[in-house]
Amino acid sequence: MISFLPWLWAGLIIGVSFIATPAKFLTTTSSLHQLLEIGQVTFGTFMYVEITLILLLSISVIKSERVLLIYKALLVSVALIIFFQYVYLLPKLDERVDKLAQGLSIAPSNLHWLYVLAEFSKFILLIALGTIAHKRT
Repeated sequence: MISFLPWLWAGLIIGVSFIATPAKFLTTTSSLHQLLEIGQVTFGTFMYVEITLILLLSISVIKSERVLLIYKALLVSVALIIFFQYVYLLPKLDERVDKLAQGLSIAPSNLHWLYVLAEFSKFILLIALGTIAHKRT
């Protein structure tokens, strides 16, 4: 089992989702459209990183004979969150950004907060995975 990956991944979430993304909205020289477009690129790129990490963790679990059932359950939970984020939430959020770019008005939505909740849940699950993996090595 690759025990450092959950910690690395949790750190990436802190950097990308919890620091860099909110910080970009503090700029005064970029338009909202530019900032939203940067967000699309950032999270589109981060998707590939996360898919790579979940695949590496899954392969390490499959190859290991000493993995606890709780670890597997937590890993499946992380995978389900990723699936929900990248198959449902991000396309819906991208659609909203595209409408804004076209000058269309959009109704208020809780999609962004749902994404934040999913991201925070994934972060907590990764901390749990890292703790379990650390105690097992």
